[in-house]
Amino acid sequence: MTRTTSPSARLVQRLKAAFSNPPVKAGMRLNPERELARTLDVSPKCINRTLRLLTEEGILSKRHGSGNYIRRIPGECVPADLKAEQLFPASELEEDAAPHLASLPEQQRLTIQLWSGFHRNPGRNENYSLYRKIRSRIELAGHTLETCDIIDEHWEPLPLEQIAASLKAHPADGYLITSPLGGHFISAYRMAFGTEPTAAVYLSSWGDEEFNEPEIRLDGQEAVVRGIREFARHGLRKIAFLGIETTYHSGCADRQVYEFAMARARLDYRLSRHIQVQSEAARRAVCDMLDSPEPPEALFIGEDLLIEGVRRALAERGLIPGRDLAIITISHSEESSEIHPEWTSLDFNRDLTGVTAVNELLARLRTAGHEMRSAAMLGKWSFRNTHFICKGDANE
Repeated sequence: MTRTTSPSARLVQRLKAAFSNPPVKAGMRLNPERELARTLDVSPKCINRTLRLLTEEGILSKRHGSGNYIRRIPGECVPADLKAEQLFPASELEEDAAPHLASLPEQQRLTIQLWSGFHRNPGRNENYSLYRKIRSRIELAGHTLETCDIIDEHWEPLPLEQIAASLKAHPADGYLITSPLGGHFISAYRMAFGTEPTAAVYLSSWGDEEFNEPEIRLDGQEAVVRGIREFARHGLRKIAFLGIETTYHSGCADRQVYEFAMARARLDYRLSRHIQVQSEAARRAVCDMLDSPEPPEALFIGEDLLIEGVRRALAERGLIPGRDLAIITISHSEESSEIHPEWTSLDFNRDLTGVTAVNELLARLRTAGHEMRSAAMLGKWSFRNTHFICKGDANE
């Protein structure tokens, strides 16, 4: 015996398809139920049940005495047999008719979940300012941010079953996920709902080995290429690289990028170290490179949290950047960084990744037909005359 789909269930799918197409936007008010029933040639009981199902799913919101409103766009744009003119008053289809985000009524507000470790260790975790920027942007738009752990207290991934159970018990309208664990989140989401997440954006603060779509990332790999090219432009040939090796950042991937950049600059020299994010480890690594048979004349530092250890190593050897050793470093927080080296740097605005990711996700949830895209952000040069060696003028 085959089970037939109810008229209201079929109408739900037709309306979701219509809502996924322009010019539909969140905040638009539907025609009154009686008019919809007449236009769609269904019974008032069918339209009432259909709208109730869409409200339970979070697609619509009902304001008593006012009507039914689009709360969020249901999914990616799909073919629809219904036109917006059949569903909305003419006034709702005028340009800029939807309400401003910050003035949304309670029923229209969305819930966004951030799956990361960004919200931990305030004042100590370099990603904490990114979390604060994400929260500020979401709340300014009138919505709610929920923080969810995807790692345990030892920074190890939580079990898929635990994440899936949390997702199923407390689903959200959209998701922001730390990119190194994007695949882990997708697997848990699939376990919870049996589908791929369609309202999710991934964030990367450097350029991790794992890549997810859509992803907002700081293009650290391109920074390595640009830094080595700048050294080479000033005639430097022995260029070393100091990077990190952590659970979620592959030193092997960084080494490949470094070697590619050196080959692209037609340089044969190769010397790199990839260490834990510790000042003493950085000091030892720099001393080790300086004691090599062919010590470097230039050093690219791929993580600003290593700078203090590099300073100590140079001070021990009596070396001055710009006179004895050329240096370019990365800054991940631009002007807000607690580390202000007087060295040439490529400055990344980590917080901007959060703002961009939030904007993309909210646009996806609130505007039919919005196509979320990945973006890679380049670093901004701050030249402080340590990217070349000037024998006659020391730069302390």
